[in-house]
Amino acid sequence: KDKKKEKKDKKKDKKEKKEKKKSKLEKQMEEAEKKKEEEEAVPSEPTFPYPTDPDDHCETPFEAYEDIVPLLAAARDALASEVKNERKTVSSSSSSSSPPSVTSVSSSSVLSP
Repeated sequence: KDKKKEKKDKKKDKKEKKEKKKSKLEKQMEEAEKKKEEEEAVPSEPTFPYPTDPDDHCETPFEAYEDIVPLLAAARDALASEVKNERKTVSSSSSSSSPPSVTSVSSSSVLSP
């Protein structure tokens, strides 16, 4: 009877070890699946704690900057003209001191890439 019991116990031990190995493998697989799900759950776009419009987070195309070159050039020219007129006024009222010079900027250099 002791040998039968021993065999039975050995079989039981083997079975338990096999189940432990299996459960360990199952746990690893579950963890791998969970990790994969977590990675897939990460949003591809940033999230904000307030409502947003996706168009608020777009980049401005270079073409848009090219479109405003004439406006910037006109503003530059208007300011240069004002400075030039001020120079005349200052130089006619006080000829001893000369005002600082203004460097002209071309419209092509305003938005150099």
